[in-house]
Amino acid sequence: MAGQTASTFTTSNLANGDAVSVKMTSNDPCANPNTATSTSIIITTTTVTPSVSITASSTSICNSGSVTFTATPTNGGSTPAYQWMINGVNVAGQTASTFTTSTLANGDAVSVKMTSNDPCANPTTATSTSIIITTTSVTPSVSITASSTSVCSGGSVTFTATPTNGGSTPTYQWMINGVNVAGQTASTFTTSTLASGDALSVKMTSNDPCANPTTATSTTITITGGTPTLMITNPSTACEPASINLTASPVTAGSDAGLTYSYWRDAAATTPLSNPTAVAVAGTYYVKGQSASGCFTIRPVIVSIEPSINGMRYPTVTATANSPMQLNARNIGAGYSYLWSPPAGLDFPGIKDPVFKNNTGLEYLITITSAAGCVTVDTLLVKIDGPVINGPMVFVPKAWSPNNDGHNDYLFPFVVNIDKINYFRIYNRWGTKVFETNIIGQGWDGIYNGKPQLIDVYTWTIETLATAGYIYKAAGTSVLLR
Repeated sequence: MAGQTASTFTTSNLANGDAVSVKMTSNDPCANPNTATSTSIIITTTTVTPSVSITASSTSICNSGSVTFTATPTNGGSTPAYQWMINGVNVAGQTASTFTTSTLANGDAVSVKMTSNDPCANPTTATSTSIIITTTSVTPSVSITASSTSVCSGGSVTFTATPTNGGSTPTYQWMINGVNVAGQTASTFTTSTLASGDALSVKMTSNDPCANPTTATSTTITITGGTPTLMITNPSTACEPASINLTASPVTAGSDAGLTYSYWRDAAATTPLSNPTAVAVAGTYYVKGQSASGCFTIRPVIVSIEPSINGMRYPTVTATANSPMQLNARNIGAGYSYLWSPPAGLDFPGIKDPVFKNNTGLEYLITITSAAGCVTVDTLLVKIDGPVINGPMVFVPKAWSPNNDGHNDYLFPFVVNIDKINYFRIYNRWGTKVFETNIIGQGWDGIYNGKPQLIDVYTWTIETLATAGYIYKAAGTSVLLR
């Protein structure tokens, strides 16, 4: 072989059956011949097949569970090299004889490729069979119980959570109506702030490594009881000697259904009201509404009874026949309405101070009604004095008050034996005509050009057609009051 002329020869290129010999050339001057060839050495080559097997600390794990795999080589030489694989894909940096991971999923196949450094290894690499990983999971759940589900306002309730697959140290978050209760993370929860209808639940977080999912929420427990809703509508004012029935349904309309009612003289409900169906004394009383669970609410109810006002007879009034005369009822107070009966001889029988004009006397009943409907009846006798006036006459009040109170709001003429008004005119102090009409009974409300006029003295003139067929005129002044 070229270059191999030394007394020793080293090679690694021999194959099985190769014959190795050497030819020597002697430099001995007496050598004849001077060359000699050795016998051949026949080479026999041998090989070993490398292999590798793997074991796992577990083949069935929980989610994110840790597994350690160990490679055992055969014919790997003194320092075999490794490459671990998951599902045939190299895991970067994993070249030791062991491999630990917590990222495996169900069905993942783990194997290793070994490269042998044994000089007889042929081939030099071997791949293990795969270990198939099975992942398992458990479903966590949690249930809750309550020391009571029916409580009154301020009553204390303790709730207890019971976990399933919660692990060694599950954590909790209690909720009322789906809203987290700050700081309530233990397995029990005690509160005295619940109201009727509140729904309580708990969310558990499991630390079981096989938990999937890791959280579970209990069903809700709904609280009954609590402070009942009691609605009170004060009854309408009664007129003495009538009484009021506090047990009537309109008084508590709108309250919770199923309440039991009791009636009391004091807010603490210590003194019962003996006659709630016929309360005849005005004042503030109290209604207690109690639910079937024993919870109750106490609220006031106001009883208003208007004292009766005795009717009275007014001094007799003497009027001139067919001459306008203003009658006056007494003023009992604000909000009263008036009705004179009979209406004969009156301009407006539904006001407090109507104008009388008649040729015969009458006795009037004056019905005075309060806003609450309580009635007082007064009496007034009107007599006719002097001769009957047969000729025409016009009467215009000396003052009027157009303030829309229903009394004396218009200035108009009262006429006797007048068939027609040709005109009725009103002037202010500057001579400006502010009103005119030719209709009997129509008057001025104190408005001119859309504006209320000032308090002042106004002049009026009137021309009429008398019953006898001749013209009757009159003039005068009247004061606008407000």
